[in-house]
Amino acid sequence: SLDNTGAFTYSEVANNAASPSLPANSVWVAKVVTSGAAITSVLSYTSKTAFSMYRSAAQAFVASTLTKVQFDAIEFDDGNNARVDTTNLGKFIAPRAGNYFVTATVTDTGLAVTRLFTTLFKNGVEIKRGADISASALGSTVSATLKLAANDYIEVYYFVNAAGGTLAGQTLTHFSGY
Repeated sequence: SLDNTGAFTYSEVANNAASPSLPANSVWVAKVVTSGAAITSVLSYTSKTAFSMYRSAAQAFVASTLTKVQFDAIEFDDGNNARVDTTNLGKFIAPRAGNYFVTATVTDTGLAVTRLFTTLFKNGVEIKRGADISASALGSTVSATLKLAANDYIEVYYFVNAAGGTLAGQTLTHFSGY
């Protein structure tokens, strides 16, 4: 079973034996190898990974500078992979290799803005950029399905051509994925 803290527990069960009792909200391991008489190994297990973080207070941006968005609050984090501590502010860390969908929206104050975009960085390198908007706008979104290795990390950056800042809140400046 996999408990709500991510701890994995393996209990051998003989073929045709009664199912063991599990604590509430446990997750069954579904993929096992048997020798006909016993479980011989666990090949893999999966647990749910989904997160949503947001900016709870305004963040200032320097004009014409690509700046990391410092998401500082978690709405939910199934799998404990979203980071908002001071070292990893606004970072999602893939728990295992696989395909992940992520999306981010940054809403700014809109003061004299004529160019802006939101972009995703993987392990410190830009990999996907949302629309590069060259008109007066109040925000930008980027979404992508990414193939990640275990421990790859994703961060969100924002570019705006005028000094200003983000608007805060779950509905205005957020980063989520699964």
